[in-house]
Amino acid sequence: MSPAFSTRTHWSIYLPALLVSLLWGALLVWADSQEPKLMSVRWLALVIEAFFVPALYLAAWLRARGNEFVLGDGLYIRQGGFRSEKFGVALAMVDSVSLRHSLLQGWLGAGTLDITLKGGRVVSLSDMGRARKAVEAFAEVSK
Repeated sequence: MSPAFSTRTHWSIYLPALLVSLLWGALLVWADSQEPKLMSVRWLALVIEAFFVPALYLAAWLRARGNEFVLGDGLYIRQGGFRSEKFGVALAMVDSVSLRHSLLQGWLGAGTLDITLKGGRVVSLSDMGRARKAVEAFAEVSK
């Protein structure tokens, strides 16, 4: 049977790495255009662009491939990058699914899903796509 609803990490998880890349790239161009050339700033920008920006993209990619929310007869959750945690629970064991998001995430359609299980455990899935629809789908399925 196919799931009633499923979602994965939203593409906006890459925005912080993109912002760092653009800012340091602009600083590199600016430092290169000055007379005399600002070699220290230029080299610092090159090091950040060469080493830290790819590390940020890699970390975002690892997080992006690790998060999943699948709603069907039960709830299947996968989270994490390096050490991913996977588990499934019956819908009767889920107390609530709620949504938190920043203004930008709300505008882009992303958010953090907080899944509260009976017994008090809370599982948070950050930067999930179609987060509002996930909450609505859970409300519909759990009726």
